[in-house]
Amino acid sequence: MLGFVALVIASLSFLPACTSVPTAQLQGYSDAFDEAEAAAVMVYADAAPALRSGNPAASPVRYPVSLGPEQFDRGACGEIMPPIPELTVRCKAMETLQGYNQALLDIASGKSTNEILRQIDSAFASVSVLGAIPSATVQATLGTATAALPLIKGLLGEALKLRDRALLKEKLSEGAPQIRELLAALHKDVRLLYAVHRTYAEGQLDEAKSRIDRSLSRAFRTVADHAAPTDPAAVSSLRLLSQRFDEVFSAQEPKPGERLQAIKASAVAGSKPLDGVAVASVEAQLNAASGSVVEFNAIATRYRKSVEALRRYDDLLNAVDKALADLIAASNNPFAPAAGTEQLLGSIIAIRDYSRDIRSLLSTQ
Repeated sequence: MLGFVALVIASLSFLPACTSVPTAQLQGYSDAFDEAEAAAVMVYADAAPALRSGNPAASPVRYPVSLGPEQFDRGACGEIMPPIPELTVRCKAMETLQGYNQALLDIASGKSTNEILRQIDSAFASVSVLGAIPSATVQATLGTATAALPLIKGLLGEALKLRDRALLKEKLSEGAPQIRELLAALHKDVRLLYAVHRTYAEGQLDEAKSRIDRSLSRAFRTVADHAAPTDPAAVSSLRLLSQRFDEVFSAQEPKPGERLQAIKASAVAGSKPLDGVAVASVEAQLNAASGSVVEFNAIATRYRKSVEALRRYDDLLNAVDKALADLIAASNNPFAPAAGTEQLLGSIIAIRDYSRDIRSLLSTQ
């Protein structure tokens, strides 16, 4: 996520010398985007199980209450990431942008040429990894921005040969259009992640529902294969199990096709009355179904948190866009630094708030 600050810092190359944004203010942006990067890593890590599942084709909407709308509604990755090509693309794209951004920030902050070149080398290494990933995988995530990767790699490679700070700044500034393409591609990726999460959750819920149905079928069959209970203890136990059944399935989802109390006892002559052994069997199957209901609800809850985190992530990207506008506005008004600073602080606070929300949502996943 820190890569998104590249768009902000890239604008520094075009700012007037009498900017009202001091280096300390730029460092505030850098700190805020460090938090945003950590939050983005959590968003991508959260998508890992769904991506690892192989992205099965989207199925008809089966659980609208649990999963919500079918389409997303906008209203570095470290050891936590498994070696999944689709995640590697996202991570290395971010790392490329991060190195690019940090190099420009180091130039603005007056750091040494060697420090600047280290950041450029880091970005060059990341974009090189992207070049080694099958093009179809990269294309699926970055779309038309895939064509910008060789250009970014070439630009960074040329920058590594330079030692003059002014020439480094000029060379990096040439990459602004390609960086914008990469940023736009990652922003569009939010919708894709939503679809991946939804498809994966549908499959998990379908499996949980199947387990529930299998357990209930066995319980219903036990009742239907026996005559009505005659033993008072069995009658009482079956009544209590029916009440518990209604409690377990009181929510709208998952909704069984039948209720336990609606299952008719066998009318076949000679059928054995429902006894304690049969009641125990029904109870065991209801226990199993109840456990699957808990799992069903946990899946739906995790999914809702994932989608809410994506929503915050989408808002965070919008806040980054606003941060760019605030930075340019402040820089173009050197005689009104107070107002500019207030706007910049507002953008920083928004970015940090969304990052905190993402961490809060996903830290318990």
